[in-house]
Amino acid sequence: ADRAGREQALHRLERVFLPDAGVTGAGEHGAIAAACGAIEELDLEGNPISEWQPLLDIAVQLPRLHWLGLNRLPLQPLDALPDTFGATLGGLRTLCLSRTGMAWEQLLLIASAMPHLAELHFCANGVVSLEPASARGAAEAEGGEEGRAVGNLLCERLPALRTLWLEDNHLASWEGVAPLASLPHLEALNLSGNRIASLPRAHSGFRSLRRLLLRSNPISDWASIDGHPAAPTPRR
Repeated sequence: ADRAGREQALHRLERVFLPDAGVTGAGEHGAIAAACGAIEELDLEGNPISEWQPLLDIAVQLPRLHWLGLNRLPLQPLDALPDTFGATLGGLRTLCLSRTGMAWEQLLLIASAMPHLAELHFCANGVVSLEPASARGAAEAEGGEEGRAVGNLLCERLPALRTLWLEDNHLASWEGVAPLASLPHLEALNLSGNRIASLPRAHSGFRSLRRLLLRSNPISDWASIDGHPAAPTPRR
């Protein structure tokens, strides 16, 4: 009876947090689906997983998965997405990849298979620019404006993004952040702990932004934020 009760409890699990638990893979084929296939939120922070295939082997058994925490996983970069990547992780709405050392351009490759991604945590990854080389190449080939090419690529890769955490990176200017202005649904942006010294008084975009966090930036003129289009408007 006790065993049956434990099995029923596992079947009902929707949120599982396993930080630093020594998880290396999915174990026996189908075991996760059989034991706890109702999981919707899974946190694997700090486990010794460096390849994407073990993660795909786990996630494919969790059809309801929409929240995945991979902070502090030393994931090796992909040159191309595996064939099953989109079918397995395409339903994610929240993804945590802080302190992974992942490059921004690698993140955009991964996000291209996640059209519903609404919340992204990408803190402390040493990001210095949000401008991928692929966008620069497209602008040069078409003779177009580089900033517009970058914005178009971000809209293509992150079409549903509402919340973006970029805390404790190395972004040194507002110009480096400006490509995010094109994201149509971006409501919350955390840039705390970067190296931004000022905000320009005139800037277009950020039409949906309601929350902007700038703690621990070396901003010398806080008045530059007043009336800035990216600054949230108080709600009544």
